[in-house]
Amino acid sequence: YIDSVTLNPDNVFIAYDLNPKNDTDSSLPLRINPQNILYMKSGSLRQFLFKLEFKDINDPKTRNFASLGNIDIFWYSSLGDKGHYNEKVPHTVCFRNDFSLVLSEIPKHIYLEEPFVITFQIINRSK
Repeated sequence: YIDSVTLNPDNVFIAYDLNPKNDTDSSLPLRINPQNILYMKSGSLRQFLFKLEFKDINDPKTRNFASLGNIDIFWYSSLGDKGHYNEKVPHTVCFRNDFSLVLSEIPKHIYLEEPFVITFQIINRSK
């Protein structure tokens, strides 16, 4: 069973765990036994979501970091053996020239508090 999944952020970030605290939701691929132990169903996947925010966006260190932090996963096998996985989460840079946004259509008149439609074309120039 999964004991814990945590994200330990790099020192320029603050991490927020956005995973549901109540795992009794039937849409999640988990089973809970009477001891409140979470088991993954065989062959299922589970996604974990974390939010990262810069501690200080104006700090020069925020421009030069290689990792978002470390992810730690702890679990127990069905025989009670403890497992642990730890890996750095790499930071990938998206350059501004990789994407372009082109305004295709816009109405001649836009009225206050009335919906309107604008059409954009997004071009991905990344490899």
